Amino acid sequence: MPSSGRWLLALFAFRALLPLTPPSALSAQEIAVAELRGEVLEGAAGLAAATVVLHRVGPQGSGPLDSVRTAGDGSFRFRLPNVSDPAGRGEVYFASVRYGGVTYFVSPIHLAAQLDSIYTIRVYDAEEAPPGGASLPVEARYTLIEQQADSWTATDLFHVRNGSERTLVAGADGATWVYPLPQGASDLEVGGGQMSPDAAELTDGNLRITSAIPPGEREFVVRYRLQDPFVALSYPGTTDEVELLVREPSPQMSVAGLEA
Repeated sequence: MPSSGRWLLALFAFRALLPLTPPSALSAQEIAVAELRGEVLEGAAGLAAATVVLHRVGPQGSGPLDSVRTAGDGSFRFRLPNVSDPAGRGEVYFASVRYGGVTYFVSPIHLAAQLDSIYTIRVYDAEEAPPGGASLPVEARYTLIEQQADSWTATDLFHVRNGSERTLVAGADGATWVYPLPQGASDLEVGGGQMSPDAAELTDGNLRITSAIPPGEREFVVRYRLQDPFVALSYPGTTDEVELLVREPSPQMSVAGLEA
């Protein structure tokens, strides 16, 4: 994925999860019945008798709407109240399923064209991570530093990969992933849609994640306050791509260890 696309996602991660639908989005995709057709897969096989919950997120309220059991082949269907509303209500829908103590979901539906494809939810067996967190490669880290009225803040976007075939879960008082933040970081905020606010904390200078991490790429977005703009960023383990961005206007600055 191009780095610009990844960073744009980070900039919008702290806004509500309400993708905007342009008025012309339905011009060629208007449908009489908005039906979400999906499947739950465990490996390559469909998961039968799993409970799938349909959720709606919108400006007028959010929450679960309906639930169904999957058929023998793992398939399920939902009739949606509407989708891609030309009036621009900004409602989106997504389905979730709980398996092995972990809730799984995929990207939300906000365009009628998305209903042409099968909505696939994949579930996995769980494995407890080491107490200090699993050692996971970071595919990319993008850090945006901004000057506020009387302070500085940093927004970090991490793309972390779980290369195993199991979902990592935190044990009692443990974590799934731990990563160092700059010295003096404080006032941690959580963004994005892949981690709840109570699944991350700042402990002893480290970002401590307790949310489940399924196989594949996982995205974490956090914002925190800096003591001052003179910071040292650490990149332990494997980091494939790094970008540091400073919002302008900014004072004169210098950076060591990265190409301009």
